[in-house]
Amino acid sequence: MRLGSHVKKSIYLICFVFGLSTPLKADMDFSLIQLGSSQTQTQEILSKNGFLFAKVTEAGFDARKIALTSKIDNPRKEIKEIPPRVDFADLYYSTKISGKFCAGKLYELNVSSYYEAEDELNIWSGRRLIYEYLEKNKAIMEKLSLSKKDGDPNVGFRFNIDRSASGGSVKGVENVTLMIDASGSSGLNLLEMRYKFSNKWFCPE
Repeated sequence: MRLGSHVKKSIYLICFVFGLSTPLKADMDFSLIQLGSSQTQTQEILSKNGFLFAKVTEAGFDARKIALTSKIDNPRKEIKEIPPRVDFADLYYSTKISGKFCAGKLYELNVSSYYEAEDELNIWSGRRLIYEYLEKNKAIMEKLSLSKKDGDPNVGFRFNIDRSASGGSVKGVENVTLMIDASGSSGLNLLEMRYKFSNKWFCPE
């Protein structure tokens, strides 16, 4: 089904519920990184947005944004002052982003982003950007996943974008997965949003 009014209402409801608990501020507009981009194009966009690269190979990359806090001596996973001389791998970051290339083209992009309390002017920015991307590209919702655990507010969405129908140079079906995680199970006790964009047209089997 196309991203109709009932789906819009569901997403706005989720945004409203989480918005009551914490204002959000997005690190960047992830839709700027288009599937099919070259390694150079992808690295330039991330560098301009302040990302540091933990790994860069012909097959992919792994980048980080703002260091939030240390994993060392932090059992409650809270944001606190970072001590000196902490190894790169022992930090929590506001955003982790990785990608996979095939024949020099980006065919999969994974993003994990934490959101912390800032000014209320940015309360919608992180979630609104992905919603606008889906609406602009006429996404069709394929699946809605709700956590089966009592009291667990995690919500997942899977969308398809038919690139062949758009008439552009890119073909195939772009899969977009969005997960809203407030459990803190994968890292800090903050709201986390995870995105995955992929299109196997760029890397046929």
